[in-house]
Amino acid sequence: SQNRARMEPSFNELRREALARDPELVVTNAVNDELMQSLDYKMRTSNASYVISRKDVQYFPSSLSTITPTTSRVVRVPLTSGSDFIDPESIKVAFRFVNNDAANDYHPIMGHPACLIKRIQLFANGQRTDDIDNYGRTVHLYTLLKPREWWINQSNEGFEIN
Repeated sequence: SQNRARMEPSFNELRREALARDPELVVTNAVNDELMQSLDYKMRTSNASYVISRKDVQYFPSSLSTITPTTSRVVRVPLTSGSDFIDPESIKVAFRFVNNDAANDYHPIMGHPACLIKRIQLFANGQRTDDIDNYGRTVHLYTLLKPREWWINQSNEGFEIN
């Protein structure tokens, strides 16, 4: 019995003792909490948890289609497909790089076309959602750990690596 006296009381014993002292706890324990419908942000059950369709789409610059050192260096590509979702992993940016300066050969610092891009800003409904400065460096750091097969695929897509 001395061991029992030294042992700490169980949760149920403490609960019974608290309920005996404070009868309001009995009332609050009987209330069922429900989340208001307007605060429920769960996905509806009618939505599929998998991709139900896939489309190949192309978007083109809304301003200049040829960028040179003397013209604007900003390319705006509006993605106005309506209510479709764009998977960022599936985006491919295609462009042709032409070096018109015969005196200076172009030697990319890395085997990725992102080395040509200084900054990327993404806007959704007029609000800036992303602003990545030094984009080429950021991509390079992310690609350092990519396997050799990924680099081979990069060269197959048109950006040669040595």
